[in-house]
Amino acid sequence: MEIILTGRKVPADEALRIGMCEQVVETGGARAAAETMAREIARFPQAAVRADRRSVVETYGLPVREALRQEWTNGVEAIFKEGVSGAARFAAGKGRHGDYAKI
Repeated sequence: MEIILTGRKVPADEALRIGMCEQVVETGGARAAAETMAREIARFPQAAVRADRRSVVETYGLPVREALRQEWTNGVEAIFKEGVSGAARFAAGKGRHGDYAKI
């Protein structure tokens, strides 16, 4: 709130620390970092990625119960489209313990 109301500049290290940005890169490196992040996101099942994004946007500020209801609504289609194959990959060892190198 203080940043919004005062309009003060936020240094990169502070922005990272308070969750205002995902990462800090060297000057001139933003596009390469964004493309790397986009490739990483593109590796995941896209129905799930789109459902997750929709949930973040549509549930902001909702009470928890309503947000969870909306999360279910947004994600149920992805479960039917990608859930069985994703669960099979996980059961076979893919993506365990945050290791997404071979998903």
